[in-house]
Amino acid sequence: MQIVEVGTHMAYSIPWFAWIALAAIACGTFSGVVKMLIMHRERMAMIRTGIDPDAPHRKPVFDDVDA
Repeated sequence: MQIVEVGTHMAYSIPWFAWIALAAIACGTFSGVVKMLIMHRERMAMIRTGIDPDAPHRKPVFDDVDA
């Protein structure tokens, strides 16, 4: 029972603006993780279908050679 009392006392001792900051940090972390998961799934889907996901960002190898 003492742990619950200490936890509630600590929760009430945090000011209201700190709760806003904690909520913003938690939401930002959650959205970052979701974004990474979505990007990973899209990348894996591109690889499964045979598309090179790095192709738009990669410089062509023979771009400087005059033919």
